[in-house]
Amino acid sequence: MQDSSEQMDGLERLEGGLPGREPTRRVRRLLRRLRRSWMGVFAIATLVLAAAAVVGPRALRVEFGLLGVVSLLLLLFLAREERAARAGLTRERYLWARLRDLSQITEVVLGVRSLDDVRKLAGMGLQEAMLLLRAEYGALLLQDTDGDDHLTVLGFADRNYDHRPWLVEIQNLLRSQPFNAPLFVSDLAADPRFGETAMAAKAGFGSLVAVRFGSGSEAAGLLVVGSAAPCEFRRGDEKTFELTARVMMSTLRHGRKLDEFAEQIADLKREVDELTYANQAKSEFASVASHELKTPLTAIKASVDTLLANVRRGDHEAMEEFLLVIREEADRLIDMTGKILEISALDYSNRVMERRPVRLRRVVDSCAQALEVHLQEKDMHLAIEVPLELPPVFADPGMIRQVLINLIGNAIKFSTSGQTITVSARRREDAIEVLVIDQGVGIPLEEQPHIFERFYQGSGQGDNHSQSTGLGLAIVKEIVEQHQGHVRVESAPGAGATFTFDLPIARDGFGLEGTPLELKQSGEVEEFLRLAVDWIGHVARAEDCLLFLGTPEELQLYWATDDCENLLQAAKVATQALQRGGALIAVEPDASLVAVPLYFKDRSVGSFVARRRTPIFRQEDQLLVESIVDRIGRVIGEAAAQRDPGRLLRRAMRAVRDLLQSGQRRVPAKVDPALLAWELADRAGADMELARDVRLATNFHDVAMAQIGLDIEKQDRPLSPSERQKLHEHPRQAARLLEDIQAMEAVGTIVLHHHEWFNGDGYPDGLCGETIPLGARIVAIIDAYCSMTAPRKYKPVHVPFEAARELVRCSGRQFDPRLVLQFLQMLRDKAWIEADELAALHAEHAELDRPRPLRGDAGAGRPSAQTVPADNDMDSQPGLD
Repeated sequence: MQDSSEQMDGLERLEGGLPGREPTRRVRRLLRRLRRSWMGVFAIATLVLAAAAVVGPRALRVEFGLLGVVSLLLLLFLAREERAARAGLTRERYLWARLRDLSQITEVVLGVRSLDDVRKLAGMGLQEAMLLLRAEYGALLLQDTDGDDHLTVLGFADRNYDHRPWLVEIQNLLRSQPFNAPLFVSDLAADPRFGETAMAAKAGFGSLVAVRFGSGSEAAGLLVVGSAAPCEFRRGDEKTFELTARVMMSTLRHGRKLDEFAEQIADLKREVDELTYANQAKSEFASVASHELKTPLTAIKASVDTLLANVRRGDHEAMEEFLLVIREEADRLIDMTGKILEISALDYSNRVMERRPVRLRRVVDSCAQALEVHLQEKDMHLAIEVPLELPPVFADPGMIRQVLINLIGNAIKFSTSGQTITVSARRREDAIEVLVIDQGVGIPLEEQPHIFERFYQGSGQGDNHSQSTGLGLAIVKEIVEQHQGHVRVESAPGAGATFTFDLPIARDGFGLEGTPLELKQSGEVEEFLRLAVDWIGHVARAEDCLLFLGTPEELQLYWATDDCENLLQAAKVATQALQRGGALIAVEPDASLVAVPLYFKDRSVGSFVARRRTPIFRQEDQLLVESIVDRIGRVIGEAAAQRDPGRLLRRAMRAVRDLLQSGQRRVPAKVDPALLAWELADRAGADMELARDVRLATNFHDVAMAQIGLDIEKQDRPLSPSERQKLHEHPRQAARLLEDIQAMEAVGTIVLHHHEWFNGDGYPDGLCGETIPLGARIVAIIDAYCSMTAPRKYKPVHVPFEAARELVRCSGRQFDPRLVLQFLQMLRDKAWIEADELAALHAEHAELDRPRPLRGDAGAGRPSAQTVPADNDMDSQPGLD
């Protein structure tokens, strides 16, 4: 920043250094002195002539009186001119003062970034421009470098009015003028360029000043200020407004650079957070691994010491016994180090998955042959019930073999002699469900949520329980989840255990060779596109989802979530979407379809098609699928621009897998929460983009539950303090996860804050009131309502009226009262509650509708005992999972 003396010199040059400015000021100063001198002369002359007209000679009194009147008129004329000159000088000083203020604000903003973004900075510039010209209304159309328009309006009574059409009209008029050259219109109705039907006049303008500002060939935006009535503009207004436009352009240019720096800093911060989390996990892993490795080493050392002490005695039986102990412990060490290396490779994606169509029966037979010796040692039988006619799975055969060996090996370890282990498989929609069933000791209910954690060892009493590493099931979970599957267990003490996992069915398709999507890491692109098909099918609640690649003339099926009953029908709709160059909905007699083109490097390369029988797709479904497909295209486009495309694609695939798994874990609700959130967002006045983000956030707000090892939906008891602490971590982890997908940052912000309370007592940041994003407040209400109306093992199911009443009770404390009222009306419009019930809820809401302390206010803090739910568990309150 400049120092104060340089700044004042610059302002003096700004005020007085314009071409032709200095001579004008000297003339004005000379005229002002002459005017004051003549005013003094005429004042004295008027007094003298008035006295002469009274006491002078009678013959001359009339003449003296007439001269006195003339002198008085001249005096009044000069006084009026002096007053006008003073007023003009005052207004000019006022304008320069405003410019000085604006310049100072610009300097401050450029020196210290105190504003959130460029749009706020531009809004401040608009307000300053209105003050400079004393305008009643103002509008600013700011164009981003990516082509998006952001509109700011000030002074208008109706902020929801669409001001873009008349701004575009003015922008077209200004295209022939250079940047920063203002257009002055004193009377819109009389101006032939506008006329009485002008959109600007309809918007409330009677007079206006407009300028299109930018630099070089780059347009930055349009600034318009004006008043409701016609008015005359002064000559100095043009220079004032031009300077304002130049200052605003300079400010915006620097602001955009600061925005770019802020994005880079945010990316670095996110990477630091990920590295910190990974380093913490690595430290915990190393600590536990060191302890586990120390146990067999201690046994080996003790056995060696005993052997050395007794080697001279020649007791061969004792020596053989100790050598057997050493061999067993060495085998245990080898097994443990192998598993540690394996899980490390899975963690850091060092092991490349080689997925292809695999016959599951062949893999199971191979595992049975490898474990035959262990089965014979315990006189156990392995029953294989995997039908040969099952369709192949799309998997890495080596990884799936390891999953089966770990599960069957555990079954052998924790079963007794003579028992049977069963491996079976069956088809479930578009996946193969694999079951490993034993008749062993079983797993206690309280241990089941933890058995997939690393180094966790339960209380089972198998023959080799002491030799368990606690890593086998953790490896199983990692591998299955990398295959977009989910592993689960059902067991009871003494009744054996059943481990179940899913694998996707392989579909016929073709590679990306010869297509625009053939990148350096085409394998990762293929995998990501197949995941994208599953993702769109899940979000759109579609029965089938397909991806066609190619042109309208040569379109081929690339991937599908299931066997499509009418492939030609889907291909026809995909072709129509590509020919049209945009999304469309087709309603056929047996189903409805939505098709959205996929764009890569500004060209269409294919089309996604989602199909379902009921309900038929609506416009909001099409917009949602468009949003997902746009994000998919951005991920691939960003990857193509990277030196290492695989790194970005692997991060995106990990995020999508977690999104899909979070959707699979949710308890089926009687209604679609995402559609409820969409409708509430629409009632709350959210724009289309925010409504789409709210719908996505509602689908995926629990995406991080698997990472923290907590499955709320399967809880059969209230949360413990440690589980509650884990619960508080999941919004941040979910937001970080969503940032790995291009253009999902806004969804991540909603997910991050959907557990904030309206009074500031929520988490993770303790936001309160309207500082909580609108989307997060909407998701909180919908999530609470659906949680109360869905079945839970330790909570009764609420009917809609009971759930709505609980929302009312927590209104103003946990939930936004205005949104609660809108949601109540939405329930009534759907006939889920009766009219008298709505009236009762409104009455209760009115009783609670009083100012409540927010965090930081006097008396803020946790609510009193009268307003807290009976069991006082945070997880039992409606808005929490």
